[in-house]
Amino acid sequence: MKLICFFVITCLLGVPHARANDSNQTPLDKYRSSTESGLGLCSAIFSIQSKLADDGQPMKDNTAQCITTVKAKAVTNFKAAILTVKKDKAQEALKTYHVAFISAIEGITPGLDEPRIIYQQRQQALAGKVTEAWSRFEIEE
Repeated sequence: MKLICFFVITCLLGVPHARANDSNQTPLDKYRSSTESGLGLCSAIFSIQSKLADDGQPMKDNTAQCITTVKAKAVTNFKAAILTVKKDKAQEALKTYHVAFISAIEGITPGLDEPRIIYQQRQQALAGKVTEAWSRFEIEE
């Protein structure tokens, strides 16, 4: 089981970096890609590690490191992306998206003694806010 989880995590870690046309992407595309793939990656790592813990197989917690790395990459990409957005309302909408993303990425780990159902509902709400914020940006752009 540990070997399978290690393989899955290794494959997922390669996903954001495996883009063949990465050099052809605009700064906005890179930012969007880094936030989407980063949220998915960190969520998957947390999910796999939670499953291992539930099965009594302790594994090093890589979720915190993933969150830190993804946030740093997103901030760098955000700074480049915001410069390409010309309309004031679109810039504000992109900032709102960034806040929603940061809230979602920081909310991947559950609170102390947070029941699983509450955690799942919170994750769905955070994901909904991220999706809504991006839609708002696309409308304003």
